[in-house]
Amino acid sequence: MYRKMSIENFNEKLNQKTHIPGGGAVAAIVGSLAASLSGMVAQYTLENEKYEQHESKVEKALEKLIHISDVLMDCADEDSRAFDKVSKAYKGIGDKDLALREAALVSAKISKLGYEIMEISYMLYKYGNKNLKSDAQISCYLGYSVYNSGLILVKVNAKSIKDKEIKEKIVGDIDKIIITADKLLKDIRKEIDID
Repeated sequence: MYRKMSIENFNEKLNQKTHIPGGGAVAAIVGSLAASLSGMVAQYTLENEKYEQHESKVEKALEKLIHISDVLMDCADEDSRAFDKVSKAYKGIGDKDLALREAALVSAKISKLGYEIMEISYMLYKYGNKNLKSDAQISCYLGYSVYNSGLILVKVNAKSIKDKEIKEKIVGDIDKIIITADKLLKDIRKEIDID
């Protein structure tokens, strides 16, 4: 749906009075772009022999970033489909609990991938091409934004799920990351913030 759309067309569609695309699709696309930005940092690092001692680590990071970027583009579509089901379920079409669960799970995936972008971008900030440190910084913060956006949507969707066990599992999985993500953000701020 969105993968083949130009940025201009996506922006126009987003700026309309329609329920999709929404915040989840935007978070996923931003995450995809953040992963690609860190991918660029990795590419420049790999071609520079000054960084060859980190080559293996950066190659693995690049592979993961390409995968994350691709998955997040799919998540943009998944989020819109899931939210469309939620919207219809509130109008009496379909199973509301099932629709909310699906929406929460897509949001959880977006959130987790945002956290992974943070981790990888921070590693690239430390070990990657020093001429691209600012790109790694930007990607870290975009990853944090994606992580938080997914977290917001998980909680919004999960609070209306009637099945408490499923609700607690979805929210619990994300809550496990919160402490680690906040610690990583502190490390990032300590090391990479501009004075």
